[in-house]
Amino acid sequence: CEYDHSCRLFISRATGRNYLEAHHLVPMGAQSQFTKTLDHIENVFSLCPHHHRAIHHAERAETRNMLNVLSNKHPVLAGYNLDSDDLANLYGVEELD
Repeated sequence: CEYDHSCRLFISRATGRNYLEAHHLVPMGAQSQFTKTLDHIENVFSLCPHHHRAIHHAERAETRNMLNVLSNKHPVLAGYNLDSDDLANLYGVEELD
């Protein structure tokens, strides 16, 4: 898991390898806002099932933290002219006043 390397993973019976899920950091649902494709290896992270669900469904602060951790691992945001606040807005977890 690119978010947390200490995750307990299980072996997929289909592949015989650790089971991970692909996650687009800049969500595919935002593709219409970009001319550059979001379905690119630079924008894809391997997450364990727990963290993949958490990034979509956890409380706002936890999701923001996960987005920051992942975006700091790879400089994907600059390629889409985004900063961390823009990314939080795409996920609907921006800080509210």
